[in-house]
Amino acid sequence: MCGACPGGTVIPRLSAYAALAGIRSSVAGVLQEIAGRRLTVRAFGDAWTVRDRLGKQQVLPGLEEVAAAVAAGLLDWDAVARLTGQEVTGRVPDLSCPALPVLQEIAAAPLSPDAPRPELTAGEFAAGLLVHAANRAGSGTGAVARD
Repeated sequence: MCGACPGGTVIPRLSAYAALAGIRSSVAGVLQEIAGRRLTVRAFGDAWTVRDRLGKQQVLPGLEEVAAAVAAGLLDWDAVARLTGQEVTGRVPDLSCPALPVLQEIAAAPLSPDAPRPELTAGEFAAGLLVHAANRAGSGTGAVARD
C-alpha cells in the first residue's frame, strides 16, 4: 500500500485521473453522501477504507472499488441525480448518465500530467463511477432500476 514493496503501488486509472484533476477527496465526499449512514468512506494513504454499520471494513485500492461498494447496496438514483447533477436513465445493466461516455474516454486515454484531458466535476465523476459500477455488477446489485 505504501509503495515500499518492489514494483511500487499500482493506482487504478480512474483514481489517478481524479488525483491529477484535484477532485479525489471531493469525489469521495460525494460517494460518502450518497452512501449515507450505510457506509463510512475514509482515505487511507493512496487507498480507501470502507466500513459498514456493523464494523466490517475493507481496504480498497481506488475510487472505482469504493463506488462499487456504494453501488452494491440499494441506491436511490433520484438522490444520485440530485446530489451529482447527473440524470441517470435506463435499467441495470444498461444505466446511463451524461458523464459516463466521458468517464469511459478517460479510462481509455493515456494519463500524462501534461496531456489534455476531459474535465469532470466531482459530482459528474461520482455519478459516472456509480453507473459504471452498477452496470458491471449487473442485475444482481441492489441498485434500483430506472425507466
